Amino acid sequence: MSAHRVFHKTVAVLATATSIVCTAGMLSDLHGEYRNGQVFLQWKEKDLPTDARLSVWTSERPLSLQELSEKHPVAKYLNPGSARDWWLDIDSFLVPRKDELKKEEIFAGDVSKEKEHPAKKQGFVIQNNGQPIAVEGGLHVHTVSETENGKARYYAVTWQHGLKGMPEEIVNLPEPIAVKSDPIQPIALARNCPGQGSAKGKPLVLHLHGRGGGAGVTKDGKPFGNFIVYSDSSFAWREGIPFKFSLWIDGQAVHLTPSDRVWIGRPLTKKESQDARDYVPAISTFWFGYNPNIAVSNLGPEYVCDNFTERYLLFLVRWAQQHLGTDPHRTYSTGGSMGGTGSVQLALHYPDVFAAVIAYVPIYSYTWRSSGHAALSVSRLRCFTGPFTKDDTPKLPDGRDLLEHLCGEKIIANPAIDFPPIFATNGRQDTSIPWANNPPFYKAALQARQAFHVFWNNGDHGMSGQRPKDCQPPLAFLFDYATNRPFLALSNNSDNKNPGNGDAKDGDMTGWLNRGFHALQIQESETGISAVVKYEHPDVKYPVTADLTFRRRQTFRPAPGTELAVTVNDKESTLKMPADGLLTIPVRFEDASAITVAVSQK
Repeated sequence: MSAHRVFHKTVAVLATATSIVCTAGMLSDLHGEYRNGQVFLQWKEKDLPTDARLSVWTSERPLSLQELSEKHPVAKYLNPGSARDWWLDIDSFLVPRKDELKKEEIFAGDVSKEKEHPAKKQGFVIQNNGQPIAVEGGLHVHTVSETENGKARYYAVTWQHGLKGMPEEIVNLPEPIAVKSDPIQPIALARNCPGQGSAKGKPLVLHLHGRGGGAGVTKDGKPFGNFIVYSDSSFAWREGIPFKFSLWIDGQAVHLTPSDRVWIGRPLTKKESQDARDYVPAISTFWFGYNPNIAVSNLGPEYVCDNFTERYLLFLVRWAQQHLGTDPHRTYSTGGSMGGTGSVQLALHYPDVFAAVIAYVPIYSYTWRSSGHAALSVSRLRCFTGPFTKDDTPKLPDGRDLLEHLCGEKIIANPAIDFPPIFATNGRQDTSIPWANNPPFYKAALQARQAFHVFWNNGDHGMSGQRPKDCQPPLAFLFDYATNRPFLALSNNSDNKNPGNGDAKDGDMTGWLNRGFHALQIQESETGISAVVKYEHPDVKYPVTADLTFRRRQTFRPAPGTELAVTVNDKESTLKMPADGLLTIPVRFEDASAITVAVSQK
């Protein structure tokens, strides 16, 4: 459908019912165009007060101010000058470093040469490879709903004083726009962006940045991102929030780097967050979500958190699969710190979407456990949920407890779910990530016979750079995992070290779980499954005994009680398929030689 673009000069409307005297012409020239399930609305602003907030409305005919009390806006709390690309302004992200702040944390803009690279005053781009729109005035991108589908719709914009004021002025679109409820599409910001079908069959990797990252410009003032997408109401606190991301393709995979920044139109206050990095209008969300009321207040009385950011990441995954053609069975996530935390969350919440993840120094669970020298992990949630307490914990929109929903040790403890393999690192002296949370997650993963691999030492938040070389596999090793192929999980491994009870001084100071395990080949049919495996790393002491559990079996699914023939190298035995459905075989590695494990129906 061709875009419908209309212009008009507005006449200010006075609200006689409330005796408000309006200044004529503060809003004018509202026009719009439709593309890919969204309406791109622009207007001019003149002399709006600094406390002004704008709302966008839709209807079947032009509206008056008096009619608005009976309707709900499709978007509210827009800032004046919303056409300006705030991603290019370092002030959207920059919080100057203070000596007392943690040295290992990433602070966007710490080394920014702000005077040499001042913020660019540039409008947003709203078309593929398009020019920026006029920087003065407003922009809102409305996602067409099912109730609007196939209809001609009018749109209007109002402004008010503050967050609780009454609309002062309205500007209507003079003619309707024909709209359809189609899938929304990210917009290419450069001519060399990957296009439709350009990555057919390739794996997709999400690269999730750490806390404080995700700024819109580099330290040299170079813009971040070669795509922009304007949100619907499912992955932001209001529709129309712009998100930028970078996408590139190499010989192995599609790489997608999103930014965990959401515009809330105001800095958080010290009462709302104890983390100075949130005293900006574009905050981080720990790759999960935030309080739906965050544009107004984060102070309660109810502390609610919706998983907006997770839904945004799933949107990007679906778009890459449908538009670029990535392999839907080979999607991965990797990241460090907050990015590692997000990767673990994605693996545990969406095991059917993600094939495997790498997580450097992640948080596995948000708890009240203390490691003495580290901040409580629950403090991370307070930044975007509100300053909750033990007696007043945060909830999901459906009323479920947020801490339970984000408790990785309880989620991964379910042996009935084939969670993606997790490859991780942690440091006992990490002052950002409490060590106390790590051993409980490790124990739960191994007891549930999930595929979990970790290396730890007595280092701090930057310990991942101290890993042995054999614990630094190339990213491509993930590509052997797929959601439609079986893999092996190792448990009861005699080579595993002792992480202790959660006290940073208890257990082996340096250690690992399942460090040198390699599955060289896995084959499956309706009547059997087999694998060639080996166990080898520089510090191993043979023999090594362990249990192998075949996960994500696709076709070999014998019923409980079925008699099975088991062969480990030349040794044969029998096994009855257990009631829990987990196919687990004990093995013994005498040396670095590969062994073959085969199971079939008798």
